[in-house]
Amino acid sequence: PSSSKKEGQSMRIAFEMNMDESYVQSMLDLLEDAIITIQNKDNGGLSYEELYRNAYTLVLHKHGARLYKLMKSVIEDHLRKEVREAVEVSLYNDFLAVLGTQWQDHKVSMQVIKDVFMYMDRVYVKNNKVDEVQDLGLKLFKELVVNHP
Repeated sequence: PSSSKKEGQSMRIAFEMNMDESYVQSMLDLLEDAIITIQNKDNGGLSYEELYRNAYTLVLHKHGARLYKLMKSVIEDHLRKEVREAVEVSLYNDFLAVLGTQWQDHKVSMQVIKDVFMYMDRVYVKNNKVDEVQDLGLKLFKELVVNHP
């Protein structure tokens, strides 16, 4: 059988790149809720395959910037409202123990978040020269908790 494809050309699979905004928003909402759940150490009921697939789809359809901004914002909110507050309350009572526990919890949650956003790290982060998920989480902890006046 003859082929209309020239030798050496790869066949590209074409698909619709435009996604319905409400569908995009529903995926962002799902991922936002998942990050919060992970940070609250209540992630037993999450489907990591579904979360990864949603993050993958958003990046694939050119929504990586929105996803990255959302992820960063949720992490910042948690560090400001939950972690920093817990550390400040402990200033005169078990400060180092509380800071150490918060740091360990943050590292664990960032590892899980990193796994969910692995494709974003490989594609969006690399191409846009922004911090990888894990590095961002560590920098934000330093900036918003440790170095907070």
